[in-house]
Amino acid sequence: MKHSPSYSLYGETVSKRLADFLHCEVVSKRSREHHWEIRPHVHPRFVQLLWLRKGSARVQLGLESEPLLMPGIVLLPAGVEHAFSFSRDTDGIVVTLDQEHLAQWEIGKKLLSTLSQARAISLGSRHRLAGPIDAVVSGLIHEFERATAHREIMLRSQVEALCVLMLRLLGESSLEPTGPINRKQRHLEQFRRMLDEHYRDHWPLTVYAEKLGITSTQLNRVCKELIGLRAIDLVRERLLLEAERDLRFGGMDIKAIALLLGFSDPAYFSRFFKQHRGVTPLQFRDKDF
Repeated sequence: MKHSPSYSLYGETVSKRLADFLHCEVVSKRSREHHWEIRPHVHPRFVQLLWLRKGSARVQLGLESEPLLMPGIVLLPAGVEHAFSFSRDTDGIVVTLDQEHLAQWEIGKKLLSTLSQARAISLGSRHRLAGPIDAVVSGLIHEFERATAHREIMLRSQVEALCVLMLRLLGESSLEPTGPINRKQRHLEQFRRMLDEHYRDHWPLTVYAEKLGITSTQLNRVCKELIGLRAIDLVRERLLLEAERDLRFGGMDIKAIALLLGFSDPAYFSRFFKQHRGVTPLQFRDKDF
């Protein structure tokens, strides 16, 4: 059996320790060096958090791979295999934390016990935690990159605040067998699974809703409440994410990509793409490479 490589930070030997109890960097710093493809690997001693503000990404956790709508967050316990495919306009921050150090703090120990598996969570810009998470992570990297007085104390306080926000987020996102909130979460996750299977079929929302056993109005309400986006926004973004991936890595011409994505008219596909991304598919490909 082939094993994924182990790293401290991606591409760096696992024996190398962090200079501090954490490391922060923007996503583009390391991803650009690897053509925006981070291949499957593990971090045996470190917990990672990726806060992704905009762009597009495909996240692989173990054997499962799926797109992540922005803004979104990825939480990785130590030792979990993961990989990423980012668009070149991805704006995000990677926070790497020493697990042993984190376990010495009460709030860190609680997060480690709660984070039993890797999670990729799309928040939506209107989610009540999106603003606080962005503020804390932005403050964390700002402090990390500067040699200021009492730096370690400030870094610890910001990491602890981040742990609290992650516990709140995981509390919202946990799936239990009963309860109205959890039914909504299940509907959202089932909707996303159906999107992965049928986005090329261009189903109307009524078909998705019918298969979920709810109305299209209820489906929209679930999406808006949980991640701040309409159901049609999720349908559109799923198509666009796949289109971007095909344009970057597929090697196919625009007509072939349009047909693969279920567009019978390549010209309509080009208009659809430009309307939502601001450039034509050809311009996106030229810019991306």
